[in-house]
Amino acid sequence: YEEENIDEEEHDLIIESIEEVDPEGRSFGKLSEDEDSFYAGAVPDAPELKLGKRKNLDELMQAKGNEFVGSYGRDEFDEFKARMSEDFFAESDDAIRKGDHQAEIRTENRVFGDADEELERLKQQISQETGLVDPNSDAGFEEEVVEDEEEDLEGYSIDEDGVEWFEDEDGYWWYREEGQDDWQPYDD
Repeated sequence: YEEENIDEEEHDLIIESIEEVDPEGRSFGKLSEDEDSFYAGAVPDAPELKLGKRKNLDELMQAKGNEFVGSYGRDEFDEFKARMSEDFFAESDDAIRKGDHQAEIRTENRVFGDADEELERLKQQISQETGLVDPNSDAGFEEEVVEDEEEDLEGYSIDEDGVEWFEDEDGYWWYREEGQDDWQPYDD
């Protein structure tokens, strides 16, 4: 390094390789210290930690009585809250006077305990009386599934190797090999 054949970084790399193979485990000074002293292990001027009994955070945060506890921002926030409340009440009073409000109906979203059971019973009764098929019943569901399957089979097939083939509405063929999630375009 002193003869200017190597730079600081190369010097430090050589020193590190020497330290790794040193049988006594010695460390030598490096020219460029990239480590921050905060992360280097021993922090200079760091106070010794007092590791005693555990402290309760709530107790630590409570005022002991002899320190100043300021109200910076608290007064401003209370004023803001009061001003916003006054504005809100003034606007809502104006809306009520003008008739621009909607009446609140307390029972509008009320749910009764047996409402769902009664609704299902009523649906079944109506479907029996009219002769219509209940769309939520199992029989109607099976018929719809069969119809959907017939529609899906048009332009769709699986060959003997398990490859799925699909023809889109533009007439292009796509395939998907067994176990794959993505469709690939078929090129002639």
